[in-house]
Amino acid sequence: MLVEVKWKDLSEREAEKILKDLEERGELLRLEGWEKFYGLVKGKEELRENGW
Repeated sequence: MLVEVKWKDLSEREAEKILKDLEERGELLRLEGWEKFYGLVKGKEELRENGW
């Protein structure tokens, strides 16, 4: 699982670029046969409101 955490607000375009970059970095790991997942966590206020 490849995840990136951002503490600032992101536009949809910025979020898609980050996910695309993660996908490209995942290919560099050469984990053939492994299922890959990509994620993006953003918005510390929402996380704090939910007790994180």
